[in-house]
Amino acid sequence: MGNIDTQLGSMIRSGRSFSGRERNCAYLNISRSNRSGVANFAPVATVAGFDIPDDGRALALVDWDHDGDLDVWTSNRTAPRLRFLRNDLDGQNQFLLLKLEGNGTSTNRDAVGARVQITTPAAATELSSAETMPGVSPLSTQTKTVRAGEGFLAQSSSWLHFGLGDASEIDSVVIQWPDGTTESLTNIQPNRRYLVKQGDNKAVFLATSRENLALQPGQAKVPLTGSKTRIPVVSQLPLPEFSYLNSRNRLTRIALNQGQPLLVTLWSKTCRPCLVELKEFGQHASQLRQSGLNILALSVDGAATDSYSAQQATETLERLGYSFEAGGATTRLINMLQAANNFVVTNNRPLPLPTSFLISGTGNLTHIYKGPVTVDRLLRDVQESPGDLDERLRRADLTEGIRVDHPHLQQIVKSTEVNRRWQWANTMEPFSSPLEMFTHYQQVVNLKPNFVEAQSNSGVYLMRAEQLDQAAKAFRQAIEIDHEYWLAHLNLAGVKRRQGKLDQAELILKNWLKIKPNHAPAFCELGRVYFQNGRKSAAEKLFHSAVQISPELGQAYYCLGILQASRGNMTEAESLFQKAVTLSPEDTEARQALTKIRGRRQAN
Repeated sequence: MGNIDTQLGSMIRSGRSFSGRERNCAYLNISRSNRSGVANFAPVATVAGFDIPDDGRALALVDWDHDGDLDVWTSNRTAPRLRFLRNDLDGQNQFLLLKLEGNGTSTNRDAVGARVQITTPAAATELSSAETMPGVSPLSTQTKTVRAGEGFLAQSSSWLHFGLGDASEIDSVVIQWPDGTTESLTNIQPNRRYLVKQGDNKAVFLATSRENLALQPGQAKVPLTGSKTRIPVVSQLPLPEFSYLNSRNRLTRIALNQGQPLLVTLWSKTCRPCLVELKEFGQHASQLRQSGLNILALSVDGAATDSYSAQQATETLERLGYSFEAGGATTRLINMLQAANNFVVTNNRPLPLPTSFLISGTGNLTHIYKGPVTVDRLLRDVQESPGDLDERLRRADLTEGIRVDHPHLQQIVKSTEVNRRWQWANTMEPFSSPLEMFTHYQQVVNLKPNFVEAQSNSGVYLMRAEQLDQAAKAFRQAIEIDHEYWLAHLNLAGVKRRQGKLDQAELILKNWLKIKPNHAPAFCELGRVYFQNGRKSAAEKLFHSAVQISPELGQAYYCLGILQASRGNMTEAESLFQKAVTLSPEDTEARQALTKIRGRRQAN
C-alpha cells in the first residue's frame, strides 16, 4: 500500500490530475414505475442542488434542522472541506424518527445491527387494481438497519428515518435486536421522534426545537481560474540566504531577516507579462517604497550557463521605468526557488514567468505569485500582519464558510505544522548553511520539544558550524528525551573528541556499549578516539570489529582508510575510501578524503 501511495504522490507532483473541481452527481431511483424490473435512474443533481464542483468524497445524511426530511453533509478533497446542503423541499409528507439504545450487555449501546420494520397504510399510488381487495386495508412495509459506517469514509446519523408519504397513522413497529430478542411497539404517531431502550417495550417521545440553528444559507462559490495565481504560505517558512549575479557578473549575497520585506521576481526580456509587471512596479515605485518593500528583479536569460547580460537587462528595465534592484538568477537560486515552490504546491511543474516570491522582514516566505502580481495586491500582502497559524489558515481559505474548532482538530493542525517544518528543513538542506539548518530544526523543537530527531539534528549542524559547546548541549537534551537514541550518544562523544576531551568521549562510548554491546558505529567512534589518542593498534581492532559486525557500514572503511594513510599505505587507503564512498555516498568526510588522496597521487 505504501508503494501505491508513493506512486500516486509522485504522479500528482509531476502534474497529473487527482480530479479536482469535479462536479457532484445525484440520481433519482425511478425503478418503481418500471414494471420490467430494470433499474432506472434519472440525473437530478442540478434541480436537487448537488451540482457543485466540490470534488466530493463522502456523504452523510441527518435531519439537521429537525423538519422531518434528511439533510446532507458532504466532505471534499478540496475546499470547502465540509459542505452542508439543507433539504428545503416543500411538501406535506409524514415521517418517523427512531433512536435505538441497546442494553449494553447482550447488545451494544449504539444498537448497531438492530433492524426495525414498520407498517403503514399503503398510498393509492403504490397499488395496482390487482392488489386491492374489498374489506382489506392494504399495508406498506419498510425495514431499516442501524449501521456503523456506510458509504465511503462516512457515517450518517444513527437515527432511523422513515418517510411515510401521506400515511396519517402507523400500524406497527417491530424491532429485532442484535441478540435475537424482538419488541413490538404501539401508539407510535407520525411526525415525531422517539427513543427506544432495549427491554423497556415502549417508545419515549422526544420533543425537538428548530430554533437557533448554527448554520445560515449561503451561495456555493468556486474560486475563478485564470493565468494568475496567488499562493499564501501558511507555515511562513524561513528561506536560506542566497546570491545573484550583479552587473559585473559576480555573485552578490542577499541578507534576509533584516526587517525589510523583499519581493524576488523572475523575468525574461522575451516574456511580455513580465514586462507589464515590471513597468507597473516602476510606475508605483514611491508607493512600494513607502510600504517598506524592496524588489529584486532577476533575469533568467542566461541562467542555464550562470551568465548575465547586464547591459541588455539594464536597457530593458530603464525603458520600462523600473528603478529597484536587479540582477541575474543563477542555476542554484532557481533550483532553490523551484524546491520551495514544489514544497508549497503539490503540483510540481516548472516555474512560469513571471513568478515572484514575497519574503517577510524576518526572512520567511509568505506568498508565491505565478503570473503578474498587481501593486495593490502586493501592498495589501505586505501590510498584512503575520498573525498566528490559525489566523493564517483562515486567511488562506479560498471559499467562505464556518471553521470547525475542536481540540482534536487543533492537535492535527499542530502535528501537521511540525511535520511540514521537519520536511522543509530536509528540502532546504542543499541550499542552507549549518546555522540556517540549525534554525530550521530549532523551529521544529519549539513546536514539539520531545522530538528527539530534531533536537539531535540541531546539534549536528551546530557541530558543523564549530559551535561545539552548544552542540554538546543539544545532544545532551536529545539523550534526556530518549536515552536509547544512539546518534545523540555518538555525536556527543564526537564533540568531546573534537574538543580534545578524549577521556570524556571514551567514557560516553563505553557507557553506551554497555547498553548496546555490538553496536558497530560505537566501535567505530571509539576507535577514532583511540586513534586521536595515539593508540592505533587498539583503534584498528575496533574498526575491524565494526566491519565484522556491519560489513555495509561505510564509516568503518573510512576510519580504516585514515589509519592506513597515517602509516603511509596510500594505495590501500584510497581503496578503503572508495569503499566508504560506495557504501555511503552522502558521507562528506569520505568523499573529501578520497578526492584529497587522489589529488596527491596525481600531483606526484
